[in-house]
Amino acid sequence: MTVFGNGAVSGLVVDIGHATTTVSAVIDSCIVPSSVVQSPVAGQMLTEHLRTLLLADEGFIAQFDDPLQITAEFVTALKESGLCKFELSSAAADEADNDGDADASAAGNTPATFEYADKKYTIPKVVLHTAPELLIHPPSTYTPLSSIIKQVILMCEADRRVPLWENINIVGGSSQIAGLKEYLQFELESTVLATSNIFATSQAREIKFASLPDYFSGWRNCDHMATFVGACIVAKYTLNDPKHNVTRAEYNDRGPSIIHRKEP
Repeated sequence: MTVFGNGAVSGLVVDIGHATTTVSAVIDSCIVPSSVVQSPVAGQMLTEHLRTLLLADEGFIAQFDDPLQITAEFVTALKESGLCKFELSSAAADEADNDGDADASAAGNTPATFEYADKKYTIPKVVLHTAPELLIHPPSTYTPLSSIIKQVILMCEADRRVPLWENINIVGGSSQIAGLKEYLQFELESTVLATSNIFATSQAREIKFASLPDYFSGWRNCDHMATFVGACIVAKYTLNDPKHNVTRAEYNDRGPSIIHRKEP
């Protein structure tokens, strides 16, 4: 449904949910069962990681009478506020062997303002930019997302791999964190794309991320909803015949079981 919603029939789906991240290959509108890989590195782990970083910051804790006031609800609201985002420049700095630019470090520690329950808090930007990197660079006991993506694509037939690299679909609640696509693209291009000018037919030349087509004007900046959009399209085509509709009288008479009787 995700790939179909983005106007294609083949692609790679990365679903970053609450408890798990699922990566799967879709070829000609069918999921390749052997390619599905799941990881527990997802939204819930990110929330816990963000809370750990906040509790380790003495300046932040000083704003509370009791650290227990830093609840999961508070951290979740902060994560979803738009302040918590990927900073591509930090990845570029790591790639450049950390030149130790003092000005960049100072800018990274400039606090941001977060309002919660009618009170304003200052949050170190270094925490807000470091926390989401967990999704890409988890602890060593977990497989990095870029490695999972590569693993899933290599499970597919060689002649079908290039279209997967060129149509990566990112969905799920935690995929809304700003800068995720750019950060992940930087990681994949650094580790996957070949440095040689001689390409095999199954070798990726370019890595692209899918977005909802422009003709869905009401869904701009809602790429994380591609699965829902795809399901709506399929439902419209599949259930366009009025005989599949359930009337109020039928539902009141037979209950939920009528839905199964109306299946195409």
